[in-house]
Amino acid sequence: QAFWCLVQICEKYLPGYYSAGLEAIQLDGEIFFALLRRVSPLAYRHLQKFKIDPILYMTEWFMCIYSRTLPWSTVLRVWDMFFCDGRYARTWRTPVP
Repeated sequence: QAFWCLVQICEKYLPGYYSAGLEAIQLDGEIFFALLRRVSPLAYRHLQKFKIDPILYMTEWFMCIYSRTLPWSTVLRVWDMFFCDGRYARTWRTPVP
């Protein structure tokens, strides 16, 4: 059952995240950076100044659904939102670690 749960996560909740070109994660990175520009212009300008591309840091956040970044109690809350509301709850409603 754990295997089929993993398959569903990859196919339903994270489609394209594990493809050869990582197209979906790249697109989500661009969306994330655009949202960062709107929500926190200072952080956005700082990252731009040093040419820090979002794919460098947010790939692990998104592909691991924050399990390697946030405290475990927070991860469980994020996963609750993720599995109830879908991938956009995780991607766009989760605060930046």
